[in-house]
This record gives sequence, structure tokens and C-alpha cells, in this order.
Amino acid sequence: MTGVIPDMSYIRNQIPIVEVARALGIRTAGRNTAHCWRVGSHQNGDRTPSLSFFRNRAKCHGCDMDSMSVIDLVINHEEFEPSSALREATEWICARWTVPTIAKNTKLSRPERWSTSPVGLSSFPLEELVRSGMWAALDDAARAILPALFCFAENGQVTISYRGLCRYSGKASYSTVAKVLRQFKEIGLLEALPKARKNFRDAGRYRFTLDSEKFQAVRSSVHERLKMKRDKERALRSQLKAASTHSTTPQSNPKDNPTHPGPYPGTTTLYTTVECEQSARSTVVECEGKNTRNGKGPVSEKRCVERRAVCGTPRYTRVQCEEAKRRRTGTDEALKVAEA
Repeated sequence: MTGVIPDMSYIRNQIPIVEVARALGIRTAGRNTAHCWRVGSHQNGDRTPSLSFFRNRAKCHGCDMDSMSVIDLVINHEEFEPSSALREATEWICARWTVPTIAKNTKLSRPERWSTSPVGLSSFPLEELVRSGMWAALDDAARAILPALFCFAENGQVTISYRGLCRYSGKASYSTVAKVLRQFKEIGLLEALPKARKNFRDAGRYRFTLDSEKFQAVRSSVHERLKMKRDKERALRSQLKAASTHSTTPQSNPKDNPTHPGPYPGTTTLYTTVECEQSARSTVVECEGKNTRNGKGPVSEKRCVERRAVCGTPRYTRVQCEEAKRRRTGTDEALKVAEA
């Protein structure tokens, strides 16, 4: 049918790959295994099945580096030419299974590139910080020390020494650890508790205060800036897309449309009228005239441009003046008088 194509997503996901393997003549062994048809690449002719099926994909653990979809399996088994492999494999499948069709150039609705869980159900202790943008706002030292604090926390409290934080965060400076902890206290993320003595050494004790008003205010401020930045990026992409679409459409005559949007958002291209030999913007503006006596074409009067069909600059394609018209009119009258 003209104007439609087979639904490739349906082929890859809905047609069972085990049935496709059987239709290709591949010797299956149960529901999820089969003997590889490339027997020359296996010892004893692949007596033990090495081809497995998982999530509607196939992979030979002795021959393949990656798993194959339904279409890939047909292409590899039938050894189609690379230039027409996809078309021939699709026709082979459509001849044996009923495949729905879709219109050409149809914009397919695709899911997100990653699946996100509902807020608060991912069991990730740093989920709130990542979703709000606080994690991206922290510096490298803070992003290294904060997971170590969460790792050793119990009931919202953590007891750990500076040496322990240096060991598990990868930071070698006590001053860096002290600076990060002071930063956490300033934004309301941590609250210092009395030190605990463990193994004859004092260890710091801290309590996470993620629900404090100070931290919530900081988190909300960062999240608002993140949303504004995201909205600006989306608006800019929309403008660039609209500008690229406009640039592909045929442009009208500049004389008919003196102003039109430029190739970038916020810019405008102007077309102005240039007077002959009085323009300061044009470097070479010549008057054209035609010598009808010897049949020669338009000739520029200045030496910098010789025998150009159209005299002008790269900015202006054609410039005429009243002086050239008067000369041309006078020449024609003189010829008429001479002929009479």
C-alpha cells in the first residue's frame, strides 16, 4: 500500500523470536535455547545449544557480541546484502506474520529515555537532593563527603571522625572536610552534636536536618533557579527550531519585503535603497550603460570593474542611476538623427 510502512516496533516486540527462529529452520531445544546455525564456529557442531532467547532477543554466546532483535536474526541467518537487508528482512517477516502498518513520516510517540519512579519511592537517600538540584549546586568536595555521611548514618545520626571521612570520601585534607561540614551546617543540612569517644579518639557526631526550615528554603531557592534555567533552554530550542524551519522556506523578493527575520532569534535583515555613487557603505557601485552602436554589453565606466554584465557589490546585486538612463536616452536619439 502506498504511503504506509510496516510497524517496526511491533515486529521487534510482539512477534515471538522463538517462532521466527523455527520459521528460519533453526533447531530449537526447549523454550529459551537453540542450536546455532553457524556450526563451523563451534566445536562438535554446537552439540550443546549455545543460542539463547531472552526478552524477545537472541544471542549466541560463542559467536555474537551483542544480542539480536527479530529483524537482526533474520538478516544474519539469511545473509542479506547490507544495502537492502532491512527491506528484505521486513518483507520476509510480513509474508509470514500479520504486521500492522503506519503512515510514512509519522512522528511516533516515544517514552522517556529513562524511567523515573514516583518521588519518595526510589529508596535512594539522596533522591530529594538530586531532584531539587541541590546535588548539582554542591562542589566536588561536598559531593564526595555527603554520600559517606549517609552511608554511616543510623536513625538520622552519624558518628565519624575526620580521618574516616578522608578515607571514605577520597579527600586527603582535614581542612577540606572541616570546610564542607561547616557549609552543611550553614545551609541547615547538618546539626553538630557533642563528640563521642571511640577507641580512645574523639569522633564527630552529626544529625541530618533535611526537614529544617532553613534547608527547605535553600532547597526551594535552588529548585526555582533550576526550573527557570530549564524553561529558558526549552524556549531557546524552540526558537532555534522555528528559525531553522523558516530558513528552509523560499524567501520572497527583498524589494517586496524590506524586512524579514534573520537566521538567529532576535535579529532582522534589512534591505535598503542605495543611490548610485553617493553611498558610503558600498565600496564599488557602478552605473551601467549599453553601447548600442557596436553591440557590446553593459560596460562599467571605472577601471576597477571591467566589462561586467551587472555591476555592483556582493551586498547589492544591481544598481542603476538616472545618469545612465539619460546617457542611454541621448545615445538612442543621436542614432535616430544619424539614420534620418
